[in-house]
Amino acid sequence: MLTVGSVSSADSQLGAAADVPQGRAAPFTLPGRQTLAAYAQNAWAHVECSAVLPGNYDQLKCQIGTLEVVKEDHPDSTAEPGLTASGQAEAAKSDVETRSSGANEELAKLKAGTITTTPEHKTYWTDLAAVGHEMESAGDSSAIKAAWSKMREIEKNTCRIAFGAQELTFARTGENRWVSNPGPQGSCQEVVVHVLDLGRTQETPSPSWQYTQKSVSAALDVFPWCRAIKLRINRPKVYGAAPNHGIEAGCKYLTVDTVW
Repeated sequence: MLTVGSVSSADSQLGAAADVPQGRAAPFTLPGRQTLAAYAQNAWAHVECSAVLPGNYDQLKCQIGTLEVVKEDHPDSTAEPGLTASGQAEAAKSDVETRSSGANEELAKLKAGTITTTPEHKTYWTDLAAVGHEMESAGDSSAIKAAWSKMREIEKNTCRIAFGAQELTFARTGENRWVSNPGPQGSCQEVVVHVLDLGRTQETPSPSWQYTQKSVSAALDVFPWCRAIKLRINRPKVYGAAPNHGIEAGCKYLTVDTVW
């Protein structure tokens, strides 16, 4: 069981219970829709919950939307255990060709006028496509390595604006805790456990959610892109009623992804 986001005993009262005179019963109330900030990432979650059955809070139906600005390096495919020098070269070529092929497709759409984009995003595609052309003409292992290193440098300087939305059913597992585990999802069969804790902080005297996402497993070898999930396995992302913070990007390139 996850042990993240525990609530102190002083915050264990639900709804407006702490404001009710002694001897009177307090009605249970859920927080209204809330926007929460991640404590350690450039990320935000919008949470809105209601009881599945009126007046029964053993199960909650929640709408959860997320927005995050992610700057992370992809796993190094050439560092897989047991790869020979030729295997490393093949992995490097495959990585560059996959990314540059996608960039070429987007640039073709842009030229045809079927899509529009920002100058920053066009630069991202253009630089990736150029690395692909360099890889095509690479005649030896040093040229392959040079092209691959340029692609890795682009990745390290790229911020991905990622967004997503889910409707999840949470089951109550404690006085102030609800958990949702929808099982394997997506092409990589990722299992993400979702936890909602209800409490109060000094900054938010009214009840507030703390929301935690934790990826616990995935089929990392099904597709090449699944290996990137390894970076977030067992690394919880916690959102709470923290003061809203700015975005620390430090990016040369910006692109948009979809989480789910």
